Amino acid sequence: PAEGPIEGDMRHRALEPLLLRLLQACFGEFDAQSLRQLREHLEWVELAGGQTLMSQGEPGDSLYISVSGRLRAYERQADGSELVLREMSRGQVIGEMSLFTGEPRSATVVALRASVLVRLDKAGFDALIERHPGASAALARQLIGRLRKAPLQARTERPVTLALLPVSPSTDAR
Repeated sequence: PAEGPIEGDMRHRALEPLLLRLLQACFGEFDAQSLRQLREHLEWVELAGGQTLMSQGEPGDSLYISVSGRLRAYERQADGSELVLREMSRGQVIGEMSLFTGEPRSATVVALRASVLVRLDKAGFDALIERHPGASAALARQLIGRLRKAPLQARTERPVTLALLPVSPSTDAR
């Protein structure tokens, strides 16, 4: 997969119905016109497994919603070790804390496998909150719910899809 935003791709058009459901789950119910306005502010982002979405300490200029794939957030400790904070899958919002607080990213987020997300920049976020103050409350509820979870619970959410593949032609996958 290519790095950065990818516009107009057939795969992404096929994901539009799922995206619209995820947007309503994240931000609350919108009328069709408001949903179209929100959609205009979103950019598709496709990451390969191992690719970094955001790095701890960088400016928080956008939030992301995971449409497919799996990502992991970790925090670098003072001793150089990495503390795994959580894993994110379909429908989860990533990076919203920086938009609320204006502070730098608190964690690094890396794709564990190929992942597709949408990005909402700060200007789009501000426009959304101005037009729909309830969207801010919906995001805050998600954030509070996530912070209440124990780190172990947050890391062990069930994956959507699993596959076993042989590592060589001589390996029996069964």
